[in-house]
Amino acid sequence: SPVANPTPFPCGCESCTQSVLDADAGGSSCYSRMDWLRTTSEGGYLSEYDACVRVSSEFPSICGPSCDPIRCNPVFVPDPDPSKLVWSDEFDVDGLPDPTLWSYDIGGNGWGNNELQYYTDRSENAYISSGVLNIRAVRENHQGKEYTSARLVTRNTGDWTYGRVLVRARLLHCTGLGTWPAIWMLPTDWVYGGWPKSGEIDIMEHVGYDTGKVHGTVHTEAFNHGIGTQVGSSIFTNVEDWHVYEVIWSPNAIDFVMDGVKYHEFL
Repeated sequence: SPVANPTPFPCGCESCTQSVLDADAGGSSCYSRMDWLRTTSEGGYLSEYDACVRVSSEFPSICGPSCDPIRCNPVFVPDPDPSKLVWSDEFDVDGLPDPTLWSYDIGGNGWGNNELQYYTDRSENAYISSGVLNIRAVRENHQGKEYTSARLVTRNTGDWTYGRVLVRARLLHCTGLGTWPAIWMLPTDWVYGGWPKSGEIDIMEHVGYDTGKVHGTVHTEAFNHGIGTQVGSSIFTNVEDWHVYEVIWSPNAIDFVMDGVKYHEFL
């Protein structure tokens, strides 16, 4: 993970005062929770940096942002080189998404996540207007399901190993209980086997019951939510505002970035 500049302050944050550390966070103090994460096998023996980020994200109004090193000591990444752009869609033509760039997963089989919606290729669920791709979840009876939505993919039209992927998005009217919007990547060829052996990179996920908490996560055979070992981090923001969500994928690391600020690194 990013390393905060050495300072005499807890979490590398001058704002992380003793009164904040002593504040009650779910039955223990902010400091006690951080210490448990750092010093116990159950907590994962996290670094001080990761423990501070975790506790600040778990208790944003109590321990964070005062003790959040992402916020108080941000790690900025340089803008990408426009000359290296290999794929983009600015959604500048109203109507359905460009079929040379996008296709759809269609169906209502739960998709391995017990999802309640039926994914369609209809304009009621996905359409372009005024330079924006809109993806809508609709409560309606359709193909035996009570909800519909859209799941757009670039499979076989935009497939890469390594690079920078940037998506400008906002979650407007999309923070209700039961929603789980995501921008994520799966393999095209599954050369190492089915999920999770061939991996998954979640550029952005937002769980509706936890408004404002954005996740970036990597899943592999060893690290995945099926066995509770997924590796990721989170950052808080107003998700109804526009943000640029990004991963920088190199042979040795995957960096997770929001609005130019790196908040997690997978090695």
